[in-house]
Amino acid sequence: MLVNGKPGNLISIRDRGLLYGDGVFRTFVASHGKARLWPLHYRKLQHDCTALGIACPDETLLSADLTACSHNIQAEW
Repeated sequence: MLVNGKPGNLISIRDRGLLYGDGVFRTFVASHGKARLWPLHYRKLQHDCTALGIACPDETLLSADLTACSHNIQAEW
């Protein structure tokens, strides 16, 4: 599990998403460790973050995190 891009399972009580419930949530299909239609999903994420006035994660870093999480999930199955 990643919390703000780092391995962990605890969230600070000062976390904005926890305090205010704001955030962007996306659901997508992953295949072979990669999100399908990733460029489209990332553009939507950027748009939604801008609309909420929150920073959008770096695309390269987020893509790497998703790949790592996807591989971990596949290993558990």
